[in-house]
This record gives sequence, C-alpha cells and structure tokens, in this order.
Amino acid sequence: MFQDFEIDEHQAVVAGMLAMEAEIFLICHEFAHGLLADMPPGSDAFLKELQVGLDGLSADWREELSADRLALFLAIGKRPGPRDGHQLSMQYAGWEFSLLLHREWELYEETVTSASVSFTTHPPARDRVQDLRDTLRRYTGLPEASNAFSAAEAFATVFSGIVNSMFSEEFRQGAARRDELRANKLVALAQMCSAGSVPDYSRFVPEAMDLLQQAEGWTLLQHVCDATAPLRDEVAMDFENLQVAKLIWRACEGLEEPLYSVFKRVTALPDLF
Repeated sequence: MFQDFEIDEHQAVVAGMLAMEAEIFLICHEFAHGLLADMPPGSDAFLKELQVGLDGLSADWREELSADRLALFLAIGKRPGPRDGHQLSMQYAGWEFSLLLHREWELYEETVTSASVSFTTHPPARDRVQDLRDTLRRYTGLPEASNAFSAAEAFATVFSGIVNSMFSEEFRQGAARRDELRANKLVALAQMCSAGSVPDYSRFVPEAMDLLQQAEGWTLLQHVCDATAPLRDEVAMDFENLQVAKLIWRACEGLEEPLYSVFKRVTALPDLF
C-alpha cells in the first residue's frame, strides 16, 4: 500500500527491529524442521516434552507446532547474557509478527478466492500464535511471562486494524479510483513525452516511477499491462502505442524490489539491464 506520510527515526528503528526478529523466527522455524527430522539418539524425552498437548492432531500439524515451539527456544537463546522484560517483549512481538503475516495472507486468499483456506498441512495462524504464547508461559516458568505479550498484542491490534481496512469494500473501491487517476496521468505523461521524434526518457522515467510506486492495488498494474501490450504482440503495434509502451517499460525497469518483481510478473517483459 502506498505510504503518503513520513515516519521518524524512532519508528524506523522499531519497524526494523520487528522485521529482523520476524526473519529470525522464520529462519529458526525452518532450522527447527531440520533438527526435528534428525534428532540424535536419546531425544525421546525432549520430543515428548516438546509435543505436550499435541495429541490428536495430524502429523503435519504436530510437525508445524513442534517447529514453532523449538524455534521459540532457538530465538530466545540466540543471544547470550541476561535480558530484561522490555527487551524480551519487543523481541517476542517480532517473532509473533511473522505468524501475523501468515494470518493476513489467509485473509487475503479468502478475499480473493471467496473460498475457505485449506489448513491441511499448516494450522491456522491464529492457533499457532496462541500455541506460541502458551509455550512461552509454560516453559519460562516466569509469573510475569504474560507481560512479554504486551507489545505483541498492541502491534497485533494495530496491524489487524490496518489490514481489515485494506480488505474493506470501501477501501478497495477508493484505492481503485486513485489508481485509475494515476494510470490516466501515467498514460498522458507517456503520450506527452513521446510526441517528439525522440522519446523524452529523462523527464518521463522519474515522474512515472513516482506514480508507479504509489500503486495501491491491481488497477494500476492492469493499466500498465494494457499499455505495454504492443511489446507482447497482444495488440496491433503502431508508432504511437509502441513509444508509450517503451517509455512505461523503461520506468518499470527502474523500480526497486519488491515492486519491480510485481510489475515484471504482470507485464511479462524481459529485463532491459
């Protein structure tokens, strides 16, 4: 979603820390799968303790929840030395945030496909979050363990509110209207910059990239796909639409990841560089 407001350095630090801890938990989770698949002899007692309360679940669900629990231990132990409750609270918020992303992806799939998500191989993210909290309470043995969830609960509330608004019909219609205006500006700019004998890339590219980076949904991407259709031989090519397509193609090539890959996938055009 296009961000049309500034954040200060303190917000950037918090966001960076959350992102880093979320990545750490995901890495620990995948590493845990490898450890669980090749446990050394004499690990039966550890595995039994790790899987407390998972009886009756499918093998796939037991595997995923066990990996979550082991990932929690790995993430907690990744740094030696004492840590205070505030530090643990902020770190745990990042670990849980990685599961919140799964939860919102489930919502996205249900919204797009109008069908319930299949949980054959993975438990619902909300169940994984609850199990992670129960695990921290159970194994830390600290009466104040619940305090570690304060930051996570706050971030989860804010994040869910943002995502829920993004999936509302009112927001989607508004985003589509705004993207429609951006698309009209993009095409008009391309037509203006291609009016001469030589396309004006120096003017078009920076202004077009600014518009493309403001994309809020698929509407603008679809217009870009339509405008570059002559390059894919999907419509008859003439001098005017070819020049417009080339300009927009060049602007897309200048985008940063992950937006670059999104437009690349939509337009299905080769790399210029």
